[in-house]
Amino acid sequence: MNPVPYNRFIFDGRLNFSSKRRLYLIFITVTLLLAVYHKTSFGAKNFKETYSEAISKGDSLLNYKEFNEARNNYEIAISNSWTESYHNYYINYKIGYSYLIEGEGFLALAYYTDILLSFTPQSKRDSAFSLLVTCEADILTIGVLSPQYNLARLLNNYAKLKASFSTWEKARFDFLLGSINYKRLDYNNAIRNFKKSLTYKHSDKWLEEWSWFYIGSAYHELLDYQNATDIFLFMQSTKLYHLPYHKVFNMLGKIYLLRNEYCRAINYFERSLNSASKSDYKVIAAETLINMGNCYMQKGKNKLAADMFDKAEKHSALKGTRHKDYIRSLISRGFYYGHCNNFDMQEKYLSKAMEFLEKTDDDIALRSQITGYLANAYIENHDYEQAVRAVETLLGRYENLRPAEIINSIGWTSYLSLLQQRARAAYYAWQADSSDTIKIARSYEYYKQSLDAVSGGFFSLESEQSKLGGLETIRNLYSEAFIAGNDLFRLTNNFALLDELFLLVENSKANIFKVNFHNSQALDYSNIPDSYVKLEGRLKKQLAWLRYNLDENNASNETSRNIPRLQKELAQAQIRYDSLINVFETEFPQYFSARVNPLKYNLRMVQQKISDDQVLIDYFLTNNRLFVFLVSKKNIGLKEVKIHKYFQTDILNYRDIIARPCFDDNLETSARNFSELSNSLYNILIAPFADKLEGMRLVIVPDRELNLIPFQTLVIETGPSVSCQYTEMPYLVKYHAVTTLYSAEQIFTASKKINNRSRLLGMSPTIDSLAIKYYGQLPGAEQEIQTIKKYFRGSFITGKEATKKGFLVNSPSYDILHLAMHTGINDTDPLYSKLYFSSDSANNDGSMFVYEIYEYPMRAKLLILSGCNTGFGELKFGEGIMNLARAFFYNGIENIITTQWAIADKSSASLMDYFYSSLTRGTTTDIALQEAKINFLKNEDPLRAHPYYWAGYVCVGNPATYKVLNTQLFVVTGVLILLFAFFITARNTRNGIF
Repeated sequence: MNPVPYNRFIFDGRLNFSSKRRLYLIFITVTLLLAVYHKTSFGAKNFKETYSEAISKGDSLLNYKEFNEARNNYEIAISNSWTESYHNYYINYKIGYSYLIEGEGFLALAYYTDILLSFTPQSKRDSAFSLLVTCEADILTIGVLSPQYNLARLLNNYAKLKASFSTWEKARFDFLLGSINYKRLDYNNAIRNFKKSLTYKHSDKWLEEWSWFYIGSAYHELLDYQNATDIFLFMQSTKLYHLPYHKVFNMLGKIYLLRNEYCRAINYFERSLNSASKSDYKVIAAETLINMGNCYMQKGKNKLAADMFDKAEKHSALKGTRHKDYIRSLISRGFYYGHCNNFDMQEKYLSKAMEFLEKTDDDIALRSQITGYLANAYIENHDYEQAVRAVETLLGRYENLRPAEIINSIGWTSYLSLLQQRARAAYYAWQADSSDTIKIARSYEYYKQSLDAVSGGFFSLESEQSKLGGLETIRNLYSEAFIAGNDLFRLTNNFALLDELFLLVENSKANIFKVNFHNSQALDYSNIPDSYVKLEGRLKKQLAWLRYNLDENNASNETSRNIPRLQKELAQAQIRYDSLINVFETEFPQYFSARVNPLKYNLRMVQQKISDDQVLIDYFLTNNRLFVFLVSKKNIGLKEVKIHKYFQTDILNYRDIIARPCFDDNLETSARNFSELSNSLYNILIAPFADKLEGMRLVIVPDRELNLIPFQTLVIETGPSVSCQYTEMPYLVKYHAVTTLYSAEQIFTASKKINNRSRLLGMSPTIDSLAIKYYGQLPGAEQEIQTIKKYFRGSFITGKEATKKGFLVNSPSYDILHLAMHTGINDTDPLYSKLYFSSDSANNDGSMFVYEIYEYPMRAKLLILSGCNTGFGELKFGEGIMNLARAFFYNGIENIITTQWAIADKSSASLMDYFYSSLTRGTTTDIALQEAKINFLKNEDPLRAHPYYWAGYVCVGNPATYKVLNTQLFVVTGVLILLFAFFITARNTRNGIF
């Protein structure tokens, strides 16, 4: 067959009809194939890009509140999506999310519901998306508040599908989990989840702003006002796109109100009202005006307060008498009349509020608030049984709820207040008829129920600031419960009550200290790998560093640049630390159990634990009464000691006389005044049971202002026949060794192993940094370290070699640490206190924060902090003194010699010489310190006999014997052995043996 010639298809340069048709068909076919190929293959990329660009543009427009334009772009994305149905549903979810941000929750829920009804998951990715939408819908319908809501199942599903979520979806889901926790009043977990949300990188400003807002709000609910203030001040200083500034101002006002800073609070409430839009003003005005009224009321400006409450009532009445704002305005008016002691008007307004509340939904929080105020009104009107019935009626209404569910509905502080009012009313009812033991037993039982609420509320607070915020509340409760229990004990002589009362006293003290102390003790018995322990130390150090820097930045003017970064870093570090604790909980249950379960003990156990020559004196001081527990091998007792109304004032004056003496006065007169005041305190604190103390070492657990007293300085006798020379006064130290404890629980943690060859690390730096300008040199400190060499073997580092690095590297290897140096004390948080070492580089001033030791676990059992004020700080109600020494106890050290004021340099060196001289003879640390002070009074210059010079050092913790290898003794013994060997050799030579 002949091939078709090429020119067959050509005729005068044109195609013939047959050729055209074929080419047209080929062209159309190729075009269609390219179109299909473009759509289904490489071309899909362009469509996907168009789809992604539309969503990205929509998301960006959402950030700037361009809601309609954002939704238009989402619609464009739908038109550019391909056949997979999931993508259309995802865009509809985004549209619903845009309505949510705009404040149209109902429309958002409509989109979410439509997706859930029509979308069928086909893969893990689909299931993850469906779970996210389900959670969104649950939040909007408030279904998460139902007791039947299965949060554990939600968390389990999220854990399984988390890998299938996008980064933004993870952030959104953690935010939703935080919202669920927040609505259920589980604020600790809420903070964790909101912080997790912030750790993901995304461009969603709405999500970021509201995460910060709810973190701050949760801190506010947890009484951690410092962290809450920091967050809202940071938000105030940044550009907000979605969150109205009036919400931030309002929260700052509420926090400052609770911090009793009323002028600042009023200022922020006014700014909140001024910055609110018309629609927002209608929503917030009533609550804000009520809060302003409370501020004015606390400032004593009752007329202005009444004006605010009037405005709040009129404003809220426009919403209707069934509106909760109107009911709140009636409650606030009732509270106002109670403040003004007009209890009839208080009861009238509160009863009216309860009447309107009955016509609305069953708001347990408002009902509880009204009941609490009503109970207080009944108490003030001496109608105690009516007050009891009011609380009983409320609790009976919700008898189907467990206490934990009520706490989750109204908050533990409100629940605690209700229970406390019931117990208090029952106690007053007994006082009106003290012959009825049933009434006092009822009151004490009510108080015990209140204390159970404390264990479910206060001890679940995690941050130290939160606990400090709740200390005063629970301390008052413990005081009232103890007094009721003591009255019942006196009437019944039921000695089983003694153990309960002792535990009440112990549980009212040093709770923050005990929690941190438990953590360090638990590590000793848990077999956790060293790598985990060191990681925990690094994370704790990082957390403390970040919090300190946040405090410093908030205190400065340039806050906007650093605070956001530090807040995010803190959130990330907290998440890593929480994850590690979760590992401890699951993999090392013994540690976790020891960490969260407080030690259970009673008086008999204390009696068995203390030494034969010790007696425990545990004080409990209320506003006007003093109780003392006495425990020795022979005795267990409880005694109430009468105090006068100036007792606490005398304590403060006594401390000032010692810690800040004035030597310009007539010495004889000042000595006589000191002696008389000291003896009056002795007669209250020691004399009532002095006959049981003869020859005993005293272990004192002080309380409240008693923490300020150096007990060894108390003068046991005064009068014309007793010398008023400071050297000759009959101080308690001449008769008893004294050690102090933060809590009696510490005696159960004493180490059973005593190192027979204790090694000592002594350091005295030369401060060659800026600190020298403020503190000066300490020539006596180097002498102090040189003196110790006579008694102990070990390392003794002075001058420029005494660096921070040298301490951190070497300290874990020694049994005894002695630090003679300057300190910088932080009164509010001992972790931020500093020790000043020598500089080791041009960029290091030598200062070491106490929190830095977290990374370096110590084996030392004895620490001598020979610096100024190492045992002094801010006195916290119900906790004790927040001092530097506490932080070292957290690191496992059991016995610390610390200082109560700014010690004298030269006296310190002499005292430590006497102290170590006694310690090497095998005495316990408390006896060694006692002997050192006695020798100081005998041998030193009488002009330095004032207690200021020698009484500053105190022994805290468990005294122990440290049997050391004395280097001088070692040399002498060696010489004697050699002489003995020489003598034997010479004798044997004479006898011809050799």
